Amino acid sequence: MLRSVKKLGTLGCVLALSVTFSTAAMAMDASKANSPAYTADNQMAQEVAHRIRMYPRYDIFDWVEGTVENGVVTLRGEV
Repeated sequence: MLRSVKKLGTLGCVLALSVTFSTAAMAMDASKANSPAYTADNQMAQEVAHRIRMYPRYDIFDWVEGTVENGVVTLRGEV
């Protein structure tokens, strides 16, 4: 059971990576901001960021970042 909790904690912390990619999504070119793909990616980034922030085992010692591109979420970091 402890192993599954650690895996779940790692997954949750890795999801916290999305917090950083929402900032990168905002920095995109304004001409891309109106495209449907950009809007979907931005919504996905916001949802992932929210779920990471709500994860009870995510704390200030976890480092998570990520990107959303064409519906693909890429997360990386250390937890």
